[in-house]
Amino acid sequence: MWRRDAGADRDAARVAWEALYLRGCGDYDAATRLIERSLNRWPDSGALRCCRGLLLLDRREFQPARDVFRDLAARESDPAEEAAYLSGVAWTELLWGKDLDEADRLSEEVYRRYPWAPFVAGVRGAVLAEQGRFLEAGPMLRRGLRGWNDEPTATAALLACLAMVQAWNGEPSQARRALQRARRIDPTCPVLEWVAARILRIAPGKHEVDAVPTTTDCD
Repeated sequence: MWRRDAGADRDAARVAWEALYLRGCGDYDAATRLIERSLNRWPDSGALRCCRGLLLLDRREFQPARDVFRDLAARESDPAEEAAYLSGVAWTELLWGKDLDEADRLSEEVYRRYPWAPFVAGVRGAVLAEQGRFLEAGPMLRRGLRGWNDEPTATAALLACLAMVQAWNGEPSQARRALQRARRIDPTCPVLEWVAARILRIAPGKHEVDAVPTTTDCD
């Protein structure tokens, strides 16, 4: 359990927001230096440690990112915060592709408790789409996209998963647009590596869905 100090929590949170701003501007190195330096001062700050997990995900360092979120969940006493960190573990496992059973178990557990939370719904929807459970996945992915749109990799992943749902629904043009947006937002998103091939199996003969340029002007 965290040792709570209201003043220290506020100071650490301000630093975390500064790091997130730097990250949003694409200055990942500066954000990482700020977080690592600040953790020496506030080693128990959940906000700083969560930022560190996000930055590790940005660098595709999946195992240490997963370990950060697991540790945060184990230490957290607030049920809602714990659920958010467990969703972070599930999300990391999905992007990593190493333990999809764990991603399924955790995302289902958290969604049962907090189905209204966009982050939780988006993670669960993406896991369901990976499993081919498209009828269930569609509404969750849309909810996630409406409320969780400030993370480029996450947005790209949810759009790519939504493209699979749309291909399954017989909507190749919508699927194409979703993939275009995903690749424009984050062309290195790990989910894009397997979604295109899945779409061809979902909608055989609709090769135009997959024939999407890496960059495009698309709404």
